[in-house]
Amino acid sequence: MKFDLNYDSSQYFFDLIALSVILLPAYLCCAVSSLRRVVFIFSGIYLLYFIAPRLALLSIIFWMALFVLQRLVAAMEARVAAQPDNKSIAALANLLFTASIVIALSPMLTWKMYEWDFVRLINLSSNSLLEFLNRPLWEIDLARDIVTPVGLSFATFRGIDLLVKTYIGKLKGLSLDRVLYYGFFPPILVVGPIIEYEEVQENAEGKLPTPSPDDILAGALRAAWGFFKILCLANFLQPASQILQSFAQQDITTIWIYLFTYTWFFYINFSGYSDIAIGMARIFGFRLKENFNNPFFAQNIIEFWSGWHMSLYRFARRNVFVPLGGYRENRHILALAGTMMTIALWHALSASMVAFGLYHTVGLIAHRRFTRWKDKNNIKFESPLTQGACVLATYLFVMLSFPLIVLPLGAAIGFYAAMFGLGG
Repeated sequence: MKFDLNYDSSQYFFDLIALSVILLPAYLCCAVSSLRRVVFIFSGIYLLYFIAPRLALLSIIFWMALFVLQRLVAAMEARVAAQPDNKSIAALANLLFTASIVIALSPMLTWKMYEWDFVRLINLSSNSLLEFLNRPLWEIDLARDIVTPVGLSFATFRGIDLLVKTYIGKLKGLSLDRVLYYGFFPPILVVGPIIEYEEVQENAEGKLPTPSPDDILAGALRAAWGFFKILCLANFLQPASQILQSFAQQDITTIWIYLFTYTWFFYINFSGYSDIAIGMARIFGFRLKENFNNPFFAQNIIEFWSGWHMSLYRFARRNVFVPLGGYRENRHILALAGTMMTIALWHALSASMVAFGLYHTVGLIAHRRFTRWKDKNNIKFESPLTQGACVLATYLFVMLSFPLIVLPLGAAIGFYAAMFGLGG
């Protein structure tokens, strides 16, 4: 096996487009929703198999475990509903739910805490399991690169969202094909967005959508726009990322210009993948929620987070901010910090991401207090000049946090020192 931990997600979408030549007619020919789910399940598995058979096997194991956990949580919630005064059953249900969340989080947390050991162990052990299950598959797998568990972070939060909604009674126990269909939904399998089950479930008549010609055209154009952003715009801006490694040799002006360019590369590249995923889903008649909404033109930090990686932000608000009592005055700061730290540490368990979470928490708190002061004194920012100044200030605040996303904390501190002319 060769070691190649950086997987090019654009290759996955090229494979999905090629497969869609068969997948779309097959989906349309299956009028029954259960058959459409099966088509999607096997398509998702095949696309992961094409990366590496062991990756498909790991994903099957992960979503089979989620199915078992979801059914157990649903069964316990049914018992709680039947006996609402039974405290022992309620306590057992809470314990089971907590254990299910820990189990669902464990692979992702282990990966982020011990990345190299986890990647090596999970690849080698799953390859050995393939030898036990099917020797020809094992031989094919040997020729594939050792890769990171592609899509695991997105799958983990989708799985947790499923468990939480089951626990609070929004979802009943789902059949195996429904859980696997949600887990292997092809457009969002490797890079997101972090969709909710409701976005792909059957309508009120119990049917999955049938795409209209307008859906197919709109989806194709959206996916094409995403490819243009990634292959043309982002590739053009990508050299700016070099500044994060070679800043010590650059002057202050160059660092600022390149960091500005890098933030746009990061945004265009990431949003491009979301465009492709949303467009490919639309081709099949699914209208996924947006994942970006012009975040770099936000007038304040709250607007930024409401428009940046919106699926992750929505997940954190539902499952962290609200449970921590974010709408209560005495709990707001705690809930805000928990939300930002969840978003930050989802990317990586590192000191730099802790600093990133704290930085944005402070920014949100400062904005909240400034807004209160402004409203109290009846100050309004209505002129184009003041609104433009707000956009610029918000963008600069966000831009200054980007080195924390990419660099270890020590290197990020060195970058800031060079950026402000404080280096030795």
